[in-house]
Amino acid sequence: EDEKARLVQETGLQLKQINNWFINQRKRNWHSNPSSSSVLKSKRKRYVAEKL
Repeated sequence: EDEKARLVQETGLQLKQINNWFINQRKRNWHSNPSSSSVLKSKRKRYVAEKL
């Protein structure tokens, strides 16, 4: 939150605009790397299999 307040002061944008940018960036990163969720699923399956 401190970083967002600093960005508001430095850019002159509103806090809502800064928050929306971060939300959109997370969405872009998630869409650009869809295989990461399948990697996590396979790691989770391996971990569970080792524990059984």
